[in-house]
Amino acid sequence: GALVHASNSTSKNPVQKDLALRLGKAFKKYKAFGLLGQHTQDKVFRDYVNWIVPSDELNLEFESKGPAEGGGMKVLLKLWQKKKVLVKSDAVIKPGKPLFIAGPLWREGRLIFVLELRE
Repeated sequence: GALVHASNSTSKNPVQKDLALRLGKAFKKYKAFGLLGQHTQDKVFRDYVNWIVPSDELNLEFESKGPAEGGGMKVLLKLWQKKKVLVKSDAVIKPGKPLFIAGPLWREGRLIFVLELRE
């Protein structure tokens, strides 16, 4: 999981090139994608709740709902701002196909949560 800042100015900590290309296709309004934080965790689907880039302000929580038809995992996602759930959604995450979640506008750009399942 990662938290990315999308903007039209140069980033001091740009994301990897392949991720930048994918983000550029999904968020055409922005030209630069900077990495604000990331977290890699093994065996995340054994725990009840997992957090992606936890912070005091914004958090992305996901809970495993088991294997999905055709591969990947079903998850319940919740985007939190402090102690309030802003968005709650079901999703399927598949290896090699990262999930992008547009967050709020922030510092002349937008925050983007990236969730990727690796084999």
